[in-house]
Amino acid sequence: HRPGPITLQDGQTLYLAGGAVVYGSLRGGPKHARVLGRGILEGEYRQRLVHLTKASDVRFEGVILRNGRSWQNTLTECDHITYENVKVISFGNSGDGINPVGSRDVTIRNCFLRCTDDCIAIKAPGASQTVERIHVLDNTLIGYAFADGVTIGFETNGPYLRKVLVRNCDILIARGGSQVDGHSAFSIICDGPAWITDVRYEDIRVEADVLKLFELHITDGTKYQSDPPGHIRDVVLKDIRWADAPHGIPALAG
Repeated sequence: HRPGPITLQDGQTLYLAGGAVVYGSLRGGPKHARVLGRGILEGEYRQRLVHLTKASDVRFEGVILRNGRSWQNTLTECDHITYENVKVISFGNSGDGINPVGSRDVTIRNCFLRCTDDCIAIKAPGASQTVERIHVLDNTLIGYAFADGVTIGFETNGPYLRKVLVRNCDILIARGGSQVDGHSAFSIICDGPAWITDVRYEDIRVEADVLKLFELHITDGTKYQSDPPGHIRDVVLKDIRWADAPHGIPALAG
């Protein structure tokens, strides 16, 4: 017998004590919920670890989220979600770390993500989904199989994705093949009609074994669905260091 999902309720605090290993996953759309502690939520590669839908004011702090199936943390149309000092570790296919999907006011801070697929992927697959005010701060990211460190896309079918800040992050590895000829340390892959605007990358350190440092890519809109091309505007890069840049490419973008 395998445990089923735990449904987070409004106002609930779920505490995973240090040394505890809890087999299962989290679901729901709670308001004012907390997931705290130093224990491990173990998915055994059977189900998505965390899948919240239309949740608001939910905070994850201190816990280890490990070995779920597919996207480890899927935040669908959520508001005011925080991940603080959380470790996300994945092993299987499509093992994205944290995915804000049509969500707003999401903060990912002081986290460690070691993932088979994109460590953080910001998406809007639904035609009415919008993304706004995503803050990725002070994190360490390892994408060791088929992964970007931080990406916006591929799924960009909503009207807009805007006001994204990525600051003071270390990207140790981002590698593997992709549908746009390999992965990047951080990227915007606009595969849909969305307007992607007001994106800032600042104080980013990228280590070795990275095929491409940074990528802005507007596809014809048919990599995943059949859509017209989108738009990318107002992207700022400041203080980007590439420790093992290929010969002839500057290691610093000021």
